Amino acid sequence: MLKKTGNILLFILPFISSPLIAEDVQVEATVNSEEIGLNDTLIYSLNITTGFNIEPSQIKFPDFSGFKKISQNESSKMNIIIGTGQTFTKVKTYDFQLMPNRTGQIEIKPATVIIKGKTYQTRSIKINVLSASRSTGNRVQKPSIGKLFQSPFDFDGDDFPFETKVNDDDIILQAVVDKKSVFAGEEFVYSLYLLSAVSIYDIEQLNLPRFEGAWSEDIYNPKKFTSEQKRVGSRVYNVYLLKRKAVFPDKTGVYEIENASIILNVVSGFNQRRLTRQTPALKIDVKPLPAKGMPADFPAYNVGDYRVSFSVTPQKQPMDKPFTLSVVVEGTGNINAFAVPKLKDNPDLRFYDPVIKTEVQTDNRIYGGKKTYEYLLFSRRTGKINIPSFDVYYFKPETSTYEKVSVSGLSIEATAAESSGNIVSRSNNNGNSDSVMSIRFINHLQDGFSGLSIKSFLIFVLVSPMFFLLICLVDFGKFIYIYFGFDSEISKSRRRLKRLIVEIDRMYNKQDKDGLIKNIYQALCEMFVIKYNVNLNGMTRENLKEMMSARGIKEEVIKDIEEILDTYEFVKFSSSNILQPDIYRLFNKFREIIREFGE
Repeated sequence: MLKKTGNILLFILPFISSPLIAEDVQVEATVNSEEIGLNDTLIYSLNITTGFNIEPSQIKFPDFSGFKKISQNESSKMNIIIGTGQTFTKVKTYDFQLMPNRTGQIEIKPATVIIKGKTYQTRSIKINVLSASRSTGNRVQKPSIGKLFQSPFDFDGDDFPFETKVNDDDIILQAVVDKKSVFAGEEFVYSLYLLSAVSIYDIEQLNLPRFEGAWSEDIYNPKKFTSEQKRVGSRVYNVYLLKRKAVFPDKTGVYEIENASIILNVVSGFNQRRLTRQTPALKIDVKPLPAKGMPADFPAYNVGDYRVSFSVTPQKQPMDKPFTLSVVVEGTGNINAFAVPKLKDNPDLRFYDPVIKTEVQTDNRIYGGKKTYEYLLFSRRTGKINIPSFDVYYFKPETSTYEKVSVSGLSIEATAAESSGNIVSRSNNNGNSDSVMSIRFINHLQDGFSGLSIKSFLIFVLVSPMFFLLICLVDFGKFIYIYFGFDSEISKSRRRLKRLIVEIDRMYNKQDKDGLIKNIYQALCEMFVIKYNVNLNGMTRENLKEMMSARGIKEEVIKDIEEILDTYEFVKFSSSNILQPDIYRLFNKFREIIREFGE
């Protein structure tokens, strides 16, 4: 008697301890299409989701007025959330196969379900019935990228893609692939199934292959394992899809997928058992990409089915503002690794490295998405400029051919830079004299007043009649005012530059990248105004370089100035942090420029 009682407790213990029975109830009615032909069939499904041990007390189906009922099926499946606080839910489905009696709009009334004294009601569904010749209901649509799959078990109508006859074990772990032969870089899909003819208590451990020598991406990685009841061989199993991955092998030859294994506890009758299962290794034949027609420097992962589009915006604007060249690649394949050629500067345009945005999209067994390259470019001259064409290549496995998309026919029009006076805004920072940089050179950047000297003026005062003394004193005051440049633009630029140098030193100590670059650029503008009476605004890079060479500025200093201007333009106009300038490098370059200008 005690032994029998112990067996009963062992049976019910898993259901009253760790597992939790979900109490949420959902009742939903669906149809396979809301528009069918007169000779087509409609599948109406009533799905009732309850706790593991909860049953509806009453179900009232619609009368299906306007349809002829051909067949009715009933099925159920169990959902398990494996892990801490695991839960069980049960989904019971009633499928009705219907055929319309007439054309026009037919309304299917709501279904009513009573569970634990509470009434649940579905929505009404309106079906548009067309004539037989206009039917669209039976057209089979291939899954499109970006549309999330409804069922992870969808395999083009096949129950399951098992190629071997399963045995009569209670628990089976089965690994399958959708292809036995692929090209290097081509996608194949690996799926791992668990078939159970007994109740699963919990999963202790799941070991997946490492897929070494390949790029792999998750397609289906559930936290909630959903089962479907299927007859496989001579038995009915609850079938769980545990994992699905897109795999892109990069080495040719035989690619071997190592074993997957699982350790789990099951309940069978009055016993609880701990089982271990392992899949056999799988082998894939990986063929090299054809040598015939292969472009030079072909990217190894540009393998798949893609579409390439491109555009430039805006098409016309001042030459001191950037244009954006966008190249968009979308389709199926290893979208993360897809590559386009590197663009190079030319006499008319300067290109920056692109900002790359990737949007991954999957359906039940296809991996792909959309990848956007945004190039920031500046014109080097005014007028209409043609953007040099370049080619994007990819290999299409279905046709075993290399496809080429030429990015060509794009042009921009650059107008003269907009003039805005002195481009350097006045600094509001009150700098102190404790900057580590020397600012003594500033007073030597511009020649002083070259008029009447102090000595000549004193002699004039001594020999002049007294009645000229008042006038001379007034003139002397004006002279002092002008000599020290209290009202000159040069003097104002000197004061602004002093404050900027102190601020640059502070930004460097704070490691403030944006603030440092902005203030260095403003300081350069002030230095050119003070030293050469030149505004950087509106000057082309070529004109600026010619001017600096003519003024005797060293070649290495010119390169430093151009690098600082390039960095400033990119940080100013780009919305991305893809460029991470070396603050220490920029700071030291600016110090070298100061020494050059101060000599």
